[in-house]
Amino acid sequence: MERILWIVDSLNTGGAETFLMKLSRALDKNKYQMDFIASDKGYYDKEVVNAGGRVHYIPFRTKKPFVAFRMIKDIVKQGDYKIVIKLGSTPIAAIDLLAAKKGGAETLGLRSCNSYAEEGIVYKIINTMCKPLLKNVVNLKIAPSDLAAIFTFGEQAYKNDEVNILHNAVDLEYFKFDEKKRNETRKLLGLTENDTVYGHIGRFSNQKNHAYLIDIFKNIKERDESAKFILVGTGELESEIKDKVNNYHLSEDVLFLGVRNDIPNLLSVFDLFVFPSFYEGMPNTVVEAQATGLPCIISDTITRQSNITGLVEFLSIDVEPEVWAEKCVDHKKERRNTTYILQNSGYNINIIVQEFLKMTVGDKHEN
Repeated sequence: MERILWIVDSLNTGGAETFLMKLSRALDKNKYQMDFIASDKGYYDKEVVNAGGRVHYIPFRTKKPFVAFRMIKDIVKQGDYKIVIKLGSTPIAAIDLLAAKKGGAETLGLRSCNSYAEEGIVYKIINTMCKPLLKNVVNLKIAPSDLAAIFTFGEQAYKNDEVNILHNAVDLEYFKFDEKKRNETRKLLGLTENDTVYGHIGRFSNQKNHAYLIDIFKNIKERDESAKFILVGTGELESEIKDKVNNYHLSEDVLFLGVRNDIPNLLSVFDLFVFPSFYEGMPNTVVEAQATGLPCIISDTITRQSNITGLVEFLSIDVEPEVWAEKCVDHKKERRNTTYILQNSGYNINIIVQEFLKMTVGDKHEN
């Protein structure tokens, strides 16, 4: 069995981590297994272990980098891992991969997950120093989109086809629109079929631009009395956003649902997906929304490659929230069957897993 080791912060429900879990589930467990090094315990840890995987914890990676370096090297050596991939978007990620190389890993991959990074001055200096290390250590470059590839590896590397574009896969059957689930879930949430539901899925962090999103919701409600809003996710800004909702007297109209394991049902509930992020690599939730046939309005900072089905409209986040609100209210909320498009677009999980194996284990997966 070939064991592939990923280095992550944690296995929580972020888009990149969820993509890794989709990949893991699709692998033939008689031949391949994905293991992880994580800083903290996460939502998916139990699933990994139950499927035969391992989660190695190094909780002090940023506070004690030299100790963490040695531990990564030892884990790689003891586990005889030949393929190690780091989930990250900046050159500092190469330090962990250097440790893996010292432990005997041969394929050293970096999978970019964003098209921008918020950094303090110290991290900027460290990342600048690590750029040569990234070039010398990383021999497998992976990104979910053009913008993520260019941000992490440079425009020249992208133009020279040095970066493997591995799309965020979606299980098309799992995310198919379900009218019955839509009605049942709406009833459970206290919503009626007459409500127009605007939804968002994402961690409560600065990147996702929730403050602006609530301003959009406020303006939508002023234009559409039937409007209801659903926010899925948790994060450090959640209480701040709840306060803003209260100040706008929208508490009865905005549902905070936290972390959920019924995302397909919720996407079936939504009438429009609203996603004004400051930056993204390739947003997993936008791909999943399209799989359910759900129209989306997202920020124009996100790669145009995310519009796989024609259901996505791009809008600037530099305009007033009223512009977004008008666009959302006026937008046609009609679903389309997108299964055929996605099956043939390179986002099908069955295609993605074969591409992943080809770039990591090579021809061995044919045997």
